[in-house]
Amino acid sequence: NEATALKLVREKTMVPVPQVLDVVENDDDNCLTVESVNGIELTKLKDVCRQEPNHEVVPDSHTKKNSTVCQTTANQNAERFTKESMLPQLKRLKSSQNGLNGVVILPPWVT
Repeated sequence: NEATALKLVREKTMVPVPQVLDVVENDDDNCLTVESVNGIELTKLKDVCRQEPNHEVVPDSHTKKNSTVCQTTANQNAERFTKESMLPQLKRLKSSQNGLNGVVILPPWVT
């Protein structure tokens, strides 16, 4: 299901998702391999801020090692991008069939 969902979102939207490289399915286990995406985890941005201190933009407390200002700005940008770009695109996805590829895969706890 995850591989099908990623492929669908990648093909039908401009939402950034990693490319599916491989899917292995067997009775014991399933494995999904996706491309590695370069970047910094949003939750770790304040520890690796690359912005030079600019006292006209950020307060004197800004440092490149602990920048809550940069972290806050990044969080706001991510939230805005999610609300204004990603969610509207995902809401436009429609299908006339059940499941992502016509197959409904029930979770293991459903018998």
